[in-house]
Amino acid sequence: MTMHFISGAFHPGLNTTVRRGLEWFQKGLLPGDTLTLCVCPRRDDHTPIGEAKVAFVMAARIETIPNELMAYEHEPSCRTKEGLLDAMRKVLGDVRPDEVVTVIGFERE
Repeated sequence: MTMHFISGAFHPGLNTTVRRGLEWFQKGLLPGDTLTLCVCPRRDDHTPIGEAKVAFVMAARIETIPNELMAYEHEPSCRTKEGLLDAMRKVLGDVRPDEVVTVIGFERE
């Protein structure tokens, strides 16, 4: 399964990413599953950069994501809920703090 990112900002060890809605939650990802990471700054520019192992998958409202998990957000500007909301709004338009999202933890290989 391939997960697309706008930027390739990742740090060693555990990373998290937040995806709008429950689509990723409903895919049935389990800890230990392998993801292909792809950096796609433009719709026509896809660069696979490696693989990662799923650490966890959880559904939450943006406002209820534990702050401890926000510290592992792969994108530095998204490590606060305000920063996450700003980034999601730039890409997706209107995003509310009470929206349900899927939080995926992964470790790069």
